[in-house]
Amino acid sequence: MVQAIQQKQNDFMRTNQEVALLTQEHGKNINKSLGIW
Repeated sequence: MVQAIQQKQNDFMRTNQEVALLTQEHGKNINKSLGIW
């Protein structure tokens, strides 16, 4: 039971990490298109 909860938390953390990376990439692309970078 505890292990299942930990697995859920791990999945959640991993998802958050992926979203953060995608957001970061997206932000770079927006900056490029605006000519900031």
